[in-house]
Amino acid sequence: MAPQQDNKPKRRRALFAIVLAIIAIVALRVHDLNRQATRTPNYDTVRPFRGTFVRTVPVAGEIRNYKPIVVHSDVRAWERPRVIEMVAPGTFVKKGEPVMILDASEFRKKLTKPTLAVIADNARYDKAQADEIIQEGNNSRRTEATRFDAEMAQRQLTSYTEGDYVNQKARLEGSIKQRTQSYEQTLAEFRETQRLSRAGIVSNTAVTAAQRDLEKTQIDLSLAKGDVSLLDQFQHPRSMAQLGMAAEISLLEVERTQLRNQLDTSIKKTWTLSFDKYRTGWQRQVDYWQSCVDACIVRAPKDGQVMYLNEHDKIIAIGETVHYKQALFTVSERTRLSMAGRVSDRHFFLLRRTQEANIKVPALADRQFSGKLTWMGTIPTVFSRLAPESKHHKIEILLDGRGKTISNLYPGMTATAEIIVDSREDVLMVPTGGVIHHEGEYVAVVQTPTGIARRVIEVGATDDAYTEITAGLELTDEVVVALPETLRDLVSESVR
Repeated sequence: MAPQQDNKPKRRRALFAIVLAIIAIVALRVHDLNRQATRTPNYDTVRPFRGTFVRTVPVAGEIRNYKPIVVHSDVRAWERPRVIEMVAPGTFVKKGEPVMILDASEFRKKLTKPTLAVIADNARYDKAQADEIIQEGNNSRRTEATRFDAEMAQRQLTSYTEGDYVNQKARLEGSIKQRTQSYEQTLAEFRETQRLSRAGIVSNTAVTAAQRDLEKTQIDLSLAKGDVSLLDQFQHPRSMAQLGMAAEISLLEVERTQLRNQLDTSIKKTWTLSFDKYRTGWQRQVDYWQSCVDACIVRAPKDGQVMYLNEHDKIIAIGETVHYKQALFTVSERTRLSMAGRVSDRHFFLLRRTQEANIKVPALADRQFSGKLTWMGTIPTVFSRLAPESKHHKIEILLDGRGKTISNLYPGMTATAEIIVDSREDVLMVPTGGVIHHEGEYVAVVQTPTGIARRVIEVGATDDAYTEITAGLELTDEVVVALPETLRDLVSESVR
């Protein structure tokens, strides 16, 4: 029995050693499992799937009237008129109906003086035009008179040259011829009387009488020749000079009369133009103040609903003043609405006119509206001063439907939209969070039974939700979806 009692402590020690060994093996196994779990954690994975790929561009904005007409104040004056009457906001008006009436009393006062001045200057202008007509008559009368005098002087010169001088010279030459014949006859009688006196037939007294007759006829002949010489040398040149000078003076008088007529006409026209200038100047003032008076009645440019605009938080109300070009109100068709929004410049190149859009209004969460892109602003603008690098383009989406279809919408309601820029069926895609761009390649991380694997893939279109896969993945792959930093760490670890 003693030997058996001595073996019991050994058995206990052996059993204790076996238990310690088992505990050590279990601890090592747990440690290995923990290390393995730390090395290959269980990430969220998804499988690629085929479906309809729809790529959209997000838009934020508000509901507005489609193409409303903004009416501005057209009172072009330093004075700011006050609003004395206006229709209620939301009133439906017809084209041409008064919407707002401004106080035009000051403009009417300033219109009085130029109006009276225009009336006075019109009278002066009419009188100046009448004086021009009278002056034209006086000019015609004076011109005709001087031309008549010039024509008479020329005719007198021609009459004298071709008539009076020729007749007078012919008469004098005839007188010389007649007196020459008389002298020759008297000379013959004198000689016959001398012969008879020498013959003793007649007395010396008869000879003396015959001699006196001869001397008288000789004197008459000399006088006749003297008249012809006086006519040719003195009278004719003097008459020609006088008549020629008179003809030239009459022609100069015609020219002088024409110049005088031009001067008088110019003076009359100057007065007419001066009065016309004064009249035009006053008329401009009349037109200016009259336009101010007319602009004080602001009318609707088309049929529609009136909505007043507040400039710089200044409410348009009766008694308030308005300035030139101030936006007063809009007139819009209530049956047509649009969404005015903004799109990031990185998405702007995807947009095209007539693209369809799905529109949601937070105030009407249970309804969805549709529309089409109708306008895009080509120049980007900074949306916030806090983020000047973030630029947006303005766009406009015309909502489909009229009347009851959009009756619950009102201008000013906040809205969001998704513009459909791409839509295709049977496309292989994965969530965008499972794809990264690493070292110039598109990469996806796939979880396998033995760990993670790096897959180089080819992608197509992408949006914020899904990315099209054209090569590199299968429908059975488990693609890890995580933050880009986590995926980059996994890709780097798989490469090692």
